Amino acid sequence: MDSILTSKEAKDHLFELRIFAESIVETANYPLVILSKNFTITSASHSFYQFFQTSKMQAQGKDIFKIWNNSDLKELLQKKMLKCDSLHNFELIDDFKEQGKKNFTLKARKIFWFKDYTEMILLAIEDVTEKKAIEQRKNDFISMASHDLRIPVTIIKAYAQLLEMESNSISQSIRKSLSKISKETDKLSHLLSTLLNLSQLQTGHLELNFETFNLTSLINEIIEDFKLIQNTHTILFQNKINSIISADKIRITQALTNLINNAIKYSPSANMIYINMFRDEKEHTILVSIRDLGVGIAPEEKDQLFKRFSRTNLGKDSSIQGVGLGLYITAEIIHLHKGIIGYKSDENKGTEFYFTLPEKDTKLTLIKK
Repeated sequence: MDSILTSKEAKDHLFELRIFAESIVETANYPLVILSKNFTITSASHSFYQFFQTSKMQAQGKDIFKIWNNSDLKELLQKKMLKCDSLHNFELIDDFKEQGKKNFTLKARKIFWFKDYTEMILLAIEDVTEKKAIEQRKNDFISMASHDLRIPVTIIKAYAQLLEMESNSISQSIRKSLSKISKETDKLSHLLSTLLNLSQLQTGHLELNFETFNLTSLINEIIEDFKLIQNTHTILFQNKINSIISADKIRITQALTNLINNAIKYSPSANMIYINMFRDEKEHTILVSIRDLGVGIAPEEKDQLFKRFSRTNLGKDSSIQGVGLGLYITAEIIHLHKGIIGYKSDENKGTEFYFTLPEKDTKLTLIKK
């Protein structure tokens, strides 16, 4: 029948498809290469040949490691690609004599060529050297600015407090203005601390000072502090587990404070926050959850929640303060402690954030409520 291709026609058709695919690879505007299962170059883009200062005639059919001899590349192709079909955002650094040190992001995917269905690897190479340099300059600026601004902010607050103490000699309107100055400097100081933490996280300089302490006692202390600074919500600590952990107490305090403060901010029409603890005997971890009865998180916003400068639409459209760094920093703190962080949320019904931490001593008992 006319609709059935002969063996020769089928092979010719597959050959044409292969030529078409090769033409797409060759015209890509970034280094792109197809490798055989033995890591020889089958096809590559002009950008690949240009970057590695070679030609199609010189490179095709050769082992890629003769063109680019890099130990991390060998790790990616010879070990990691044996265990999976694709890898994304594999970071690699190499030092080229003429071009200097370069940062790359690699993506690799197993493919099957049309003609003989032999397994091959498609490797895309992105030079992110300039992007990394810009990111580093930005982080350096944030670190320097936030550090240098903290001193004058502290001085301004100190003078405002001194003037407030002279309450007998100043008018009521001036007293109110000084009170506002004090509150605004507190906000600015908090923002500067947040930016400094962000910079330290981005550059890998956020150091942890581990100590052994009772996590339950710390949560109780934080709840007492919140009673002093806000009167809109009752924080109910329900399931208390006497848990001893080894962690950076200041950073864990920061993470808990961020989550409780977030629960208060995003439940303006509710008045209850619930905190619970659970133990996983098998994993030797403690889970802490903070639940509110607020606005919840829309499904389309969930993937962005722990990213830098990410805020929900409610946070963007209302007077709720913040720059979208609290959850990002909290997540990074938990990850640095080898824990996990996540959440459950129903829109207009509330959100429950939770995180785990390794437990130091598992022979502990439940404290009565």
